[in-house]
Amino acid sequence: MKQPYSLTKIVNLSFVATPITTVNISVAHPVQSIRVKACAYQAGTVGTVNSVYVISSLSNGAPLCMVSQDSTYSTVQGTDIEFKPREPIVVDGIYTFTLYDLDGTLSATSNSGAATDSVSLIVEFN
Repeated sequence: MKQPYSLTKIVNLSFVATPITTVNISVAHPVQSIRVKACAYQAGTVGTVNSVYVISSLSNGAPLCMVSQDSTYSTVQGTDIEFKPREPIVVDGIYTFTLYDLDGTLSATSNSGAATDSVSLIVEFN
């Protein structure tokens, strides 16, 4: 039996003065599922402690992870969130990622290039 193709990537996101960013992602095969295995957040100097979630055009607007936004400590959240499109999709392009507060409003981020908020995702493409 043929083993399904699997690729794990680290997706690094930088949010500078806005809770919206884009990143180029390319996978060499059609994708049947996208699974987020871990999410890490490092805040700049926004001065808040808050829970935020990340949504993306990569997952058709479905949440990819939820993590604590803390200006004093970095946080890492192990997770296992899977997005399965109805049909296999081609992942090759620029995707938008957005930070939201739990109440559904856009999250506050640091407002200078010297204090960038960063999110890293470990994503498995199958």
